Amino acid sequence: MNKYWIIIFALLLVIPAVQGKVIFNKKMPSAVEVSNTFNISMDFKSTENINAFDIVEFIPLGWEISSWKVYNYNNNSVVLESESSYKYQGKERTAYHWSFKNGLSNSQVVLVYTIMAKDAGSKEFITVWTYPNGFETSTATMSVLPGEGVIFCGNNICELGENSHTCPQDCPKIKVEVKDITPILVAIVISLAIITIIYLYITYLKKILKQKTAINDLSRYIKLGLQKGYKLKEMINALKNEGINTEMVEGIVKKNGLEKLETGKAKMYPEEKIIQKIKKVIENLSEEDIDSIYNELEIKKIKRD
Repeated sequence: MNKYWIIIFALLLVIPAVQGKVIFNKKMPSAVEVSNTFNISMDFKSTENINAFDIVEFIPLGWEISSWKVYNYNNNSVVLESESSYKYQGKERTAYHWSFKNGLSNSQVVLVYTIMAKDAGSKEFITVWTYPNGFETSTATMSVLPGEGVIFCGNNICELGENSHTCPQDCPKIKVEVKDITPILVAIVISLAIITIIYLYITYLKKILKQKTAINDLSRYIKLGLQKGYKLKEMINALKNEGINTEMVEGIVKKNGLEKLETGKAKMYPEEKIIQKIKKVIENLSEEDIDSIYNELEIKKIKRD
């Protein structure tokens, strides 16, 4: 773009419109799809003859006009210059400058150009027309929609191919909050410790209950045998014949004073039910249970046969 017209254009921007009026109208689609080609037309005329007239069209950066034509005007008297990147109103844009050498009259002139939509989003088209007595501007916006299969950054959808770096407005970074889980871990450890203590305590109670039950059962069966008139010695001998170490039975008799019930009126045989019940109770005890019962009875364990 010619540097001189840029200087002239900049000067005209600060000159107030003092006389004359240019009637301007712009026609363009409100929305198109990416890669579609469309036309933008501008018609204008002056309320009085002016000997110089220029139009500058600021279009989205990177877009290009493919063709243009002026109607009701000698096209040979129209000169076009362009600038691929020109900063206007704080934003980089592509600029096209048409200079009408024969000025402008009250006859309507139409400028039509063809352009292709390159990328999606809301696009701004700014027209500035200048003449000896001043300048005027017109701004129009158009929505460019993504075509089928085209990824559109700015539609609030994080699509395939977009990420927080290429399109942060659609794919914002997810903030991962790392919370202190120490209280949770402490609570879990305490809970496990409580559960373990309860389990061990219940196991201990079951063990004690089993031992108490065995002592009570043995005591009851021995007492029943004595009440039937069996001699204690005969019951012990019968138990020995059944292969049972009898020191536990003797300890229960001594601790509970069962020998006082002995009458000695009957003879005990190994097959008697009393002997079988005592044998069953003892056989259901583990070595650990038997040791605990010995300790409970405060008797010294004799090696079993």
